[in-house]
Amino acid sequence: MPEWLDDEIAARAESLSLDVPDDGDWVELEDAYEEYEEQLGDTLMSWLLEEFEEDDAEELYDDLMDEEEGNAPFVVYHTLSGSGIFMGDGRWDSYLTARQLTALEKTLKEALSDFVDDTGGGALNEEIEAVLYEGEDEDEDE
Repeated sequence: MPEWLDDEIAARAESLSLDVPDDGDWVELEDAYEEYEEQLGDTLMSWLLEEFEEDDAEELYDDLMDEEEGNAPFVVYHTLSGSGIFMGDGRWDSYLTARQLTALEKTLKEALSDFVDDTGGGALNEEIEAVLYEGEDEDEDE
């Protein structure tokens, strides 16, 4: 699981005054993340191939998915969840025009709504919530 997702869990726990969960056996979260990342990659590549020549699309895909460059899983997650980080806020606007960013965001929102949206819904969000509250039920029973 990427570091940014661990950071997301810790930040949410802190904002909810919950104990930061220990790295556990988060199989469901890891599965949801892998599915999200795969769907993101497929959708992004498909969209790029419609906009650019194949060699340019592949190079741009590599840059956008790279953790040090575009960090697509992180940026797209936060863009779609409405957390205040957006693809066009200086992160990806050196790669794509404003029109392209708007079109791509719409495409990604449609393709990834089963994983993340701005209501807190989607499989990835639900698994993050499950991790946050997994120890809370046990604490209440004691």
